Amino acid sequence: MITRSGTPRAWPVVWVLFAATVLSYLDRGVIAVLSPGIKADLNITDVEISLVKGLSFALFFAVAGLPIGWLVDRRNRRNIIIVGVLFWSLMTASCGLAPNFHWLLVARMGVGVGEACLVPAAYSIIADYFAPQRRARAMAVMNGGAGIGGSGSGIVGGALLLYLGTSSVLPSVIHLAHWRIVFLFFALPGPLVALLLLTVREPARVEIAARPAGAFAAFLRQCAPEMTGLYFMFAMSFAMNYALVLWSPTVLVRSFAFDQGQAGIVLGTEQLVLNILGTALAGLLGDSLIRHRGMSMRLLLFLICMPLVMVGGSLIFFASSVTTYLIGAGLIMFLGGVLVTLSYPMLYDAVPASTRGQAAAVYMLAGNIIGLGGAPLAVGLLNDLVFENLFGAQASVGLVVASTGLLSLAVALSISGRYERLRKHNLAAQLTPPN
Repeated sequence: MITRSGTPRAWPVVWVLFAATVLSYLDRGVIAVLSPGIKADLNITDVEISLVKGLSFALFFAVAGLPIGWLVDRRNRRNIIIVGVLFWSLMTASCGLAPNFHWLLVARMGVGVGEACLVPAAYSIIADYFAPQRRARAMAVMNGGAGIGGSGSGIVGGALLLYLGTSSVLPSVIHLAHWRIVFLFFALPGPLVALLLLTVREPARVEIAARPAGAFAAFLRQCAPEMTGLYFMFAMSFAMNYALVLWSPTVLVRSFAFDQGQAGIVLGTEQLVLNILGTALAGLLGDSLIRHRGMSMRLLLFLICMPLVMVGGSLIFFASSVTTYLIGAGLIMFLGGVLVTLSYPMLYDAVPASTRGQAAAVYMLAGNIIGLGGAPLAVGLLNDLVFENLFGAQASVGLVVASTGLLSLAVALSISGRYERLRKHNLAAQLTPPN
């Protein structure tokens, strides 16, 4: 018997999924702080390190998400997550053993495939435990896990690098480069999280019978303008986040003479505070505004954030001091927490309940190929071909961030009316449980 009101029986499930989310973002994000060491040891270019950071992970994360999303709508979601956790942890360890660029590229692809199991399954489980008007708070906890994991990758990874640089104990036992040891360390918690996931009970599905073959494809064809615009908006918020997070440690090293470990700790701490603050604010404020002002407030909050994204990108582009750069970066980190927390409820408000797994998989496809794959690569290309390292990558980061804000704002304004009509139609068709 499940509960859909957010009672204590549902919240332990959220916290277990939160732990899995923290681990996934730790493992995917640690490469940012390790990039200078990897680049030097494997003798690779900025474009190649961008492929390893972003596109190799994002492409396989996104493409694997499509069949996994199909499975999520039909099979035990808890078990799908467990398999994913074990596989991505194995691939994270493989990153630490990579002898060359191509091995590292394939290992990052494997991390992407494993992590593709988590998001569609986890958010689908939460959507069946919580009523629509109460989902934002539960999903904010999940997004908080992403923020903690993403920031923790810099903090923990940076601290480990500093420790390995000053201690002879561990390096004398494990005769590997420091960045390799960090990868292996990050792979260790995977089996423990998999055991914790065994405590999660699979909830009954909403509208389980209303799932004809091809229903989601038919829905996308019918609502192509609204859904294309919605996915593009979300992809731009991914691009903003990943351009900043994956390249900022390099910016601090190149432009502001930071040590590699110090850069990870500083940026990770800033991200931890501001991303979590944005996530918490969006979850609490979003649910409160919806109860008092209606469901349309999510889209309005999304629209308000976009001009602020452009401000943050401009600060990064023109920063002449590390303080200015960190202010711009902090603004983007805060907005990133807000936007991601708003995005999943906005998506689930618009799609039929029986297709949530596939809807989240397409979200991952668009967000990760364009955002995680394209944005870091765009920074690398701008850095190598346009700015030629003159600004230590900060101009490239600022330009990509500001551009994503402008594009997202334009698309959001163009589809706002259509989206509201789709949302109202979809929610009227769903079973609405009592509070």
